[in-house]
Amino acid sequence: MTNTKSRKPAVADVNKDNAKKNIVCKKNLLDAWAKNGIPLVLDDLSSPRSAIGQLEYFPRTIRQFNFWDGTANSHSVRNGFPTISRNANDTLRRYPELRKEIEDILDALIAREILQHNRAKPIRLKKLRDSNTLEKKLRTILENELANLRKQQSEEQEIHNDKVVGLDGQVKELKKLVRELKVENEELNLQIGTLNSQLLKISPLRKV
Repeated sequence: MTNTKSRKPAVADVNKDNAKKNIVCKKNLLDAWAKNGIPLVLDDLSSPRSAIGQLEYFPRTIRQFNFWDGTANSHSVRNGFPTISRNANDTLRRYPELRKEIEDILDALIAREILQHNRAKPIRLKKLRDSNTLEKKLRTILENELANLRKQQSEEQEIHNDKVVGLDGQVKELKKLVRELKVENEELNLQIGTLNSQLLKISPLRKV
């Protein structure tokens, strides 16, 4: 007979794991926006805070992060990222390091919003200015962008170098082939010269 009590911890563990995965998923989405840019609203949700051409909604506080489930975002953005849902504040409290990382990302998002020429909330902006966080976050974003550009340039240079090496190899092969053809051509010319000489010797004999 199966012990039903043994199933409950397993189910609880699965639920706990799924809850953390949901939080990490939301964190990763916002982190990508902070580093690469907050997308623009491409379709109208008929909501006062979501108009075409404006930045997509993003949470600015831990409380807003916990409630964020994507419903405040445009359809095009929701269709582009995995399903996310609300999470309990107590759930996030179990992971203090993760919570701190999310707080840093939220600050970086506000800094990113300023870089994209949009207005941040005055209270939140004042807090960032008072703590010099804004300057640090802006510098971090710019440094990340510079690092990404350098990485991209390095990758492109590596691809270019590989192409150059490949082309050099092809050129060497072609030069080798040309040399071989020249040798063959010289040998054929010698053979033709020999045959012509033989024909000249044979022609008088045929007349006789």
